[in-house]
Amino acid sequence: MSDGLPLSEVLASLRRELAIAHGQRDPLMPLQVKAIEVELTVEVAKQTAADAGISWLVVAKGSRTSASTHSHKLTLTLDPGFVDSNGNRGELPVTPSVLIRDDG
Repeated sequence: MSDGLPLSEVLASLRRELAIAHGQRDPLMPLQVKAIEVELTVEVAKQTAADAGISWLVVAKGSRTSASTHSHKLTLTLDPGFVDSNGNRGELPVTPSVLIRDDG
């Protein structure tokens, strides 16, 4: 299998970045994140022995896959929000100064 990142780690990183953006929001020019569409290339492999199970690894664009794995496109549409310290749910305002890269 490639040197990909676990899907859980990629999503945790996205969650951290959104939390940072929320903390840096600009009250004079608010932006609301209504939906996030993430397209990832993943490899799925069945593991054996003590670590039995299925692994989902996110791979870099253009990376090579081994003969025993196959790459798949995974598209997730996430509905972001947050829960405050009182358990109240809310929308996720972010700052306009967040850099969004499009390497496409």
